[in-house]
Amino acid sequence: MERRQRRKARVLANGEARIQSLFTGSSPVSDHTVTSTTEASEVTTKVPFDDTKVSKFFGVSEADDEITCVPPNYAEKIEALHLQVVSFIGAIFALLNITGVITTIVPTWLTVILVYHLCRLTQSEKFPKHGYAVNFLLAGGIDERLVRYGGFVLDAGTAALIDSIVMTFSFVVVTTAYRVVLFFI
Repeated sequence: MERRQRRKARVLANGEARIQSLFTGSSPVSDHTVTSTTEASEVTTKVPFDDTKVSKFFGVSEADDEITCVPPNYAEKIEALHLQVVSFIGAIFALLNITGVITTIVPTWLTVILVYHLCRLTQSEKFPKHGYAVNFLLAGGIDERLVRYGGFVLDAGTAALIDSIVMTFSFVVVTTAYRVVLFFI
């Protein structure tokens, strides 16, 4: 117990001296000095602050005074709000079915979902999402190209199934709400 107290007192006594040795001189941030210590002496070198390094880091040159705007990518926005878009399509289909414009929704939905996933497939990455099926097939020694194409088909099929379920739910909710309103009127 006494050893710990003595050690603590020794460290705290030397702490002030250590802090003083670290903070001698001016701040390296304010006047851009670099301090390097050697065994014999302390050498301080003044380094001028170069604004071009900062502008290169942020990707701005001195000649560029204006900001370049990138047009929005609508495919990314649709992908981010994907479930909301599919729900909205389901509600539109329900309204079209209620008004009698479309009587059979399945062919129209299959056309919409096929076109969407074909467009999405052309803009996707070179490799499918790695799931259990893709990893299992790769571990089984099947050709990588075949597994990659199979993975794309599996990803597209899974996404189409999820989209169909969400669209059907939205369709059923809107149709049921319409029938409930008609019942009470």
